[in-house]
Amino acid sequence: MALQCRQLVQHVVPAGDAIGIVPRSIEAAEIVHDDERELKRQRRKQSNRESARRSRLRKQAECEELAQRVEVLKEENSTLISEMSHIKSEYEQLLFENTSLKERLGETHREHEERHGQSLLDDGQQAGETDNV
Repeated sequence: MALQCRQLVQHVVPAGDAIGIVPRSIEAAEIVHDDERELKRQRRKQSNRESARRSRLRKQAECEELAQRVEVLKEENSTLISEMSHIKSEYEQLLFENTSLKERLGETHREHEERHGQSLLDDGQQAGETDNV
């Protein structure tokens, strides 16, 4: 019992003037528990800081990658616009040539019909003359 009495300390209860007796081992355990809780809190804060730092670095790398992609796509877009302009120009030139060729073909066809139509008429007249004889 003497050993137990030595381990007890007097403790003033904050609610008033009452004096209570609390074993030292409990008080020490509470301090150790508080220290452990504070250590865990500090570790968690540090872990959160590291996680936030990694997240910022990932976001920055993503942003840089997207900026590079934008530049590549701008160059590709410029190249495609130039190519499209060139093809459109070729198309318009070919369309003009096609129209001209169709007109020439129409003229040639009319000339051919006129010649053949005239020769058919000549043949018809000649055939009619022989019938009359």
